[in-house]
Amino acid sequence: MSTQEKAVKPPNNPAIKEHNRQQTECGDEGYKRNVFCGSGPAGPRPTYIERDCENKPPLKNNYGSYICLTKDNMGSRKHGYGGKGDTNCAAIDLVVGRGACKNVGNDKTVDPLPMDDAARIYISEKADIDEYFKLPNGGIGNAKTRSAILLKADGVRVVGREGIKLVTGVATAEERNSQTGECARHGIELISMYEDGLDKNGIPLLQPLVKGDNLVAALNKIVADIDSLGEMVGHFLSSQVEFNSTVANHIHISPYLASVTIATPMTTVAGILQMKHQVGKSIPDLVKNKLMFKSVKTNYLSPSGTKYILSPMNKTN
Repeated sequence: MSTQEKAVKPPNNPAIKEHNRQQTECGDEGYKRNVFCGSGPAGPRPTYIERDCENKPPLKNNYGSYICLTKDNMGSRKHGYGGKGDTNCAAIDLVVGRGACKNVGNDKTVDPLPMDDAARIYISEKADIDEYFKLPNGGIGNAKTRSAILLKADGVRVVGREGIKLVTGVATAEERNSQTGECARHGIELISMYEDGLDKNGIPLLQPLVKGDNLVAALNKIVADIDSLGEMVGHFLSSQVEFNSTVANHIHISPYLASVTIATPMTTVAGILQMKHQVGKSIPDLVKNKLMFKSVKTNYLSPSGTKYILSPMNKTN
């Protein structure tokens, strides 16, 4: 008995039903020809509408893999600079799974479907690439009539065994863009979930990255200033304790025979209570505060700290 259903999606998928029908017609022998990357039945695939400008014969197989040497075009045949009849708009479209995201079956003909094809690498000499793939503006904005390379799939992974560099700008002052114009100055934007507007409080969702070394220097300066402020408060408290002690025990000279009076009882009690609070609470709190900031510097702002805020590997400018 064939076990082909284990290799496909649940049968309520119309495209899979068609695939199962084809497999049934081919029988177990047809299924067996598919395992180990065999040349068995291909399953449901729409028919791509080939362009006259594309390589002949087209480089494709029966399983939905295409390499199209073509003109800039990401839609109907009138789309893009190839569709408009522009020159200098060569393109290479590497795509697998045409219409897979909408389960387009054998009875359909399709153009390139930027939102619905399973996976694609698109290279164009001249394109409006952000518009084609509905990308958010970000701070860079939408590129128009510029060369472009785009990768799109359910999951994109870029792996560099010895590092990855994302570099913008030009290598030399003489370098120009694909339209022989001066290259615009833009940075690198990391945009998740297609969000680049404002949050509910009107704060931009897309914000500048932080330079880590400068941040550490700024935080060290803030910690040092707060520590210095603590020392000033400590000196003030010490002086205030001495003054309070003097006031609490002060005496007056009576105008009557210049005799010495006793200290005012209410002033003495209040002074004692105030000195008790300052010596027993305020000064120890200042010591604790000083130790806390020392801990912040050790744990967060020192390379040997357990929670050092800088990445040991990743950098930005």
